[in-house]
Amino acid sequence: MINVGIVSLNYFSDKKTICLINSLIDLEGLGDKFKINIAIIDNGSADQYLLNYLKKKYQSKATNNVFSPNLFLSIQYFFPGSNLGFSVGCNKGHELLKLEKPDFLFFVNNDAILAKNCLLELIDNHNENMVKDRILSPNILTTNGKSTWFDGGIY
Repeated sequence: MINVGIVSLNYFSDKKTICLINSLIDLEGLGDKFKINIAIIDNGSADQYLLNYLKKKYQSKATNNVFSPNLFLSIQYFFPGSNLGFSVGCNKGHELLKLEKPDFLFFVNNDAILAKNCLLELIDNHNENMVKDRILSPNILTTNGKSTWFDGGIY
């Protein structure tokens, strides 16, 4: 099974981060082809709404702010106490996920909602093209979902 590490930053947008998490839980291939370890770096949450939500929703499955909605997905919540900024926050998420030894590392904005086949397509594209040590990006649509914001690619 492929191990995918996902890093996302939360900055005063807890409800958007929850929508992202829900879209990750619903991905095609989860549990069959891959498992996911998510690192949420909370750069800004005045009342720690997101942490409280995770505790309430996944209470019986939580230890040290690591939550497990199912056997194939875990969420590590990290609150640094101040805004680390984007790049330092992403690096912190990567550092947390290194322990899980991911085959792939996926950085995603917390306001994104992933198409159900997003990770399957990226993984299959990687395998078909024998891409090594490259960056792959999916197509990114605008908020209305009707036009392309970024056409994806391999770098």
